[in-house]
Amino acid sequence: MYADLIRVNLDCKTGGYISDSATFVGKQYFDVPQKGRVTDKIVTENGDPTYPRFDSYSKRLVVKTFIQM
Repeated sequence: MYADLIRVNLDCKTGGYISDSATFVGKQYFDVPQKGRVTDKIVTENGDPTYPRFDSYSKRLVVKTFIQM
């Protein structure tokens, strides 16, 4: 699984980036590649690893964490 990022906005203050023009390919989640937004930060929320995150434009499914272990 992977995401192709077209345009990326880096935020040096928060240590993160956002791509509003991403294509996510993850056959375990979607039959076809999905367009959406990828968000990543180097911090966690409440100690939980919640990044990177993909939100599809279709809102069919939100993949909160797509790190393979």
